[in-house]
Amino acid sequence: MKRTFDIVLIALTAVTFLGLVLGYAGDLHPFGDSLAVFRAYAGLGLVALGALHLIRRHWVVGAGSVLVGAGVFLSLGFVPLGGAAANATAETKPTYTLYQKNLLFLNSARDELSTDILRRRPDVVTIQEVHKRNARIRNRLTRRMASATYCDFVGVGGVAVFSRWEMIEGTQQCLWGSAVMQVDAPEGPLWVISTHLHWVFPYENAEQVADLVPALAALEGPKVIGGDFNTVPWSDGFRDYAAAADVKRIGRVEVSIVKARGALRVPIDHVLVTGGQGRTELLPLLGSDHRGVWAEFTLPETKN
Repeated sequence: MKRTFDIVLIALTAVTFLGLVLGYAGDLHPFGDSLAVFRAYAGLGLVALGALHLIRRHWVVGAGSVLVGAGVFLSLGFVPLGGAAANATAETKPTYTLYQKNLLFLNSARDELSTDILRRRPDVVTIQEVHKRNARIRNRLTRRMASATYCDFVGVGGVAVFSRWEMIEGTQQCLWGSAVMQVDAPEGPLWVISTHLHWVFPYENAEQVADLVPALAALEGPKVIGGDFNTVPWSDGFRDYAAAADVKRIGRVEVSIVKARGALRVPIDHVLVTGGQGRTELLPLLGSDHRGVWAEFTLPETKN
């Protein structure tokens, strides 16, 4: 019986470790990004399995599993390790604000959500799953904000971006799952983008990112992007997207959606900014299955 337990324990450890390693291979095949979604679970799983190995006096395997698992989990950013300063905005510069939200096409609190957005008076708003069933939210924001761009996407709804600043004429674009416009912000032109990516492999997340990369790289000037990326911030696809747009994710890594009756808790809603200076906080669900994200950020000084 003890031998059978040890064999099962070693097999579980090997499978978990293999899945963890393959999750770093997203650039080789999109399946790697699918496994990356579970990287936090794999890290914690290795810690638990390592503890069992130590109890069974498998000292080398046990210690190695605990160290690797703990190192992987801590590297993901769920636990702040001296990152408070990097996540703070500079007090000497203007601070901009953004409200990011996947509305959920069947939103059950449309009035409460639109009221919450307007009450906070954000400079820009990025929303996804903009559907005829929650059109009241889009219509109310359009009436109250100075500029707006909407783009169709999938059956659950399109994407939209709003700003209290005027849009620069001729800059609005509809990309694959992204609404884009440039606005006349106080420090100069600012690209504002709302993005909704497909889920990772076997869905079209990787193909969508590959299609967006050249379009994002062609947008010159500061950018702020809010979206439901349907992937975690440590995936290769997400990093490719951010690199193409020349932006960095701001804020702590926090769970923005819970699925499978609480079994799957992942950070997939993100805000990215040129220069990467800012902070975020999660907002209530307000009729959606996604937490909203409130972001405050600064932009780098323009070089003369």
